[in-house]
Amino acid sequence: MKHQRFHKVVLCCSLLALLMLSTQVQAQPSQGRGRGAYGDWKVKVDYDGRQFESILAFSRDQEGNRTAQWINFGGLIELKDVSFEDGKLSFTMERRNREGQTFVQKFTGTIEEGKLTGTLSSDRGDRKAEGERLPRMSRAAGNWEMKFKVGDQDVTTTLIVKTDKENNLMGEWKSQWGEHTVTDVQYERGNVSFKRKSKFQDREFESTFEGAIDRETDTLSGVIKSEMGDIQAEGKRIGGPLIGDWNLEIESERGA
Repeated sequence: MKHQRFHKVVLCCSLLALLMLSTQVQAQPSQGRGRGAYGDWKVKVDYDGRQFESILAFSRDQEGNRTAQWINFGGLIELKDVSFEDGKLSFTMERRNREGQTFVQKFTGTIEEGKLTGTLSSDRGDRKAEGERLPRMSRAAGNWEMKFKVGDQDVTTTLIVKTDKENNLMGEWKSQWGEHTVTDVQYERGNVSFKRKSKFQDREFESTFEGAIDRETDTLSGVIKSEMGDIQAEGKRIGGPLIGDWNLEIESERGA
């Protein structure tokens, strides 16, 4: 687009994937309890029989204050007067149209058992809103370039960690040597573990991995244990600096 320029990081890129894939992925039942409003919610708002989807994202700033954003293909809106107490949620959303007019909506509702329900009210009337918590991507998910030594030989393989339709972790071990099956992938509080069955020609053996993720360096370090002994292994997430939520502000002749 002529004169289009990317000014700074304002519209969540990963939102696009969330909106397209969220209907295919269901959150685990246990996620609705004990987390309050924190996290991302897929919200549907009824406009005269037509439902429009948005992402309602809750987090905290560096001072610990609750923050919230309303995100859809039209842009990102920082919400005001956000309050969540005893299961009751409220916030104010201000939109501005192309003519510069401000349009204010106020939400009042509840969050209970992983479900968000309430009403968006404005001078144009009330709109019913319903939402459900989106599953959060596990910190272990991704492609890890694993490096270790077998004797004097340096070995590099790829560990792939992803989720199935029920949001359970699953893994693959990609190597130019042998065939491998990864099972029982677990992640809890930075710790990663899994089991692996390997086949080299007519020989088969089993191994386990236990390690931890360093958040600052995005490195997975641990030990591979098998009948051959213990082997120290270290993995670096492939494409790590790119992964995450990026806010983009796009400017054109139509405005920001």
